[in-house]
Amino acid sequence: MRIERVENLSQIEVETSPSITETNTYQFLTYLFGIIYLVSWSLSFYPQARENFRRKNVKGISFEFAILHPLAYLFYTIYTYTGRIDHHSGTGVVTISDILFSTHGFALTTVHLTQCLIYSRGGDNRYPQRWCLIFLGVEIGLIGFFFILEVNGSYMPLLMQTQMMCGYGLVLTNVYKYSAQFYYNQRRRSTVGFSIKLVFLDFTGSLFSLLQLIMDSIGRGELVLGKSAFNLVKCLLSCIGIIFDIAFMIQHYWLYKYAVNYDIKKQEYGVKRDKRGELTEMVQAKLQNFEVLENLQSGSDKSRSSQHHREENKQEEFRQSNYDNNRYY
Repeated sequence: MRIERVENLSQIEVETSPSITETNTYQFLTYLFGIIYLVSWSLSFYPQARENFRRKNVKGISFEFAILHPLAYLFYTIYTYTGRIDHHSGTGVVTISDILFSTHGFALTTVHLTQCLIYSRGGDNRYPQRWCLIFLGVEIGLIGFFFILEVNGSYMPLLMQTQMMCGYGLVLTNVYKYSAQFYYNQRRRSTVGFSIKLVFLDFTGSLFSLLQLIMDSIGRGELVLGKSAFNLVKCLLSCIGIIFDIAFMIQHYWLYKYAVNYDIKKQEYGVKRDKRGELTEMVQAKLQNFEVLENLQSGSDKSRSSQHHREENKQEEFRQSNYDNNRYY
């Protein structure tokens, strides 16, 4: 019996050690994918802000996209903070990278909206369309209504609590904002002004966010659609981002490639024109300096000649006075 027990224990040790190794591997991959998606998604906000600042206009951005973008990240911030504080709130696993990203995203998208209010839109409508205002009113009104009911102590099912309503609102807002930008590019027949770097970074972040979700579910020994590990909102965000980013890439590199090439040539021509202008200004400045020197030299020559004439006149007057005196005597 003792020998059998020892053999069973050895078998248990052999069977459990690989699972521990696999768990550590999954945890490491989850952590790695979280860092990659956090860095990619966080950096994705800066190219558009830089593009707007360089151009001093926001012609390439849909005004509806600029308004819905910070609203989406406001919902995401509420959703992630609630899920991090209360693990039974139905949000699934919320990591610290989700918290940092949502807060950072809300701040940077607010900067984008501020730029849209400050810079020129190049003749486009400066106000959002009516359907966007209606969508905002209905969405905020519903979330506010369920929040008031929850605060007043009314029983709310888990799927109808405030954080879950913010999650649903986040998904709908993302679909709406991406659709608005896609339609805006199609209407303009151009993606100029809408940073393609933003698209690539957003695609990378969406892909690794989805991979992190899958790895975290597998590491917990659950199905990808398991209730405790699966973050439905995060999964939908990643899938929506991947689909629309691919659509933006097709617009940029295939459908409206000619507009992008024309803008590049236009920028190159503008740079050359600016350089020619600088050279012209330098030549004009040198010519002006030469003219000033010539004027100074001619002025000095005139002053010397006038002084010489005055001296000659004095000598002539002196000789004439001497001649007159000699005649008198």
